[in-house]
Amino acid sequence: MEWEEIRTAALKNLGSEKGLLDWDKIKKWVMRMNNFLRLGRRIISLAEQGAILQEYTTLNDDFTKRLKDMNHKTDEKLAEKKRQKEEQEGITYIQKYCKYFIFGQYL
Repeated sequence: MEWEEIRTAALKNLGSEKGLLDWDKIKKWVMRMNNFLRLGRRIISLAEQGAILQEYTTLNDDFTKRLKDMNHKTDEKLAEKKRQKEEQEGITYIQKYCKYFIFGQYL
């Protein structure tokens, strides 16, 4: 549905719920603050039921799931590499540090 169609459908829907059939009466009823917010909620509800928005959210959910899967795989690989690198660097740093204090020279 296009936005104009959604807005018209929401107005007709709210008007029929309240027993208002004349557009002028519907307009006056909607212009009150709480009723205007009620119309806004109804428009959002109808828009969420539209095919375009459902397709978008479905594609977005699929993309998010794939992205999480890719990140999970990458994170595992990076964590493993990082762990190995930190272990190697830790040993190397300790060896250099000990040699400096034991032999008085820093290699």
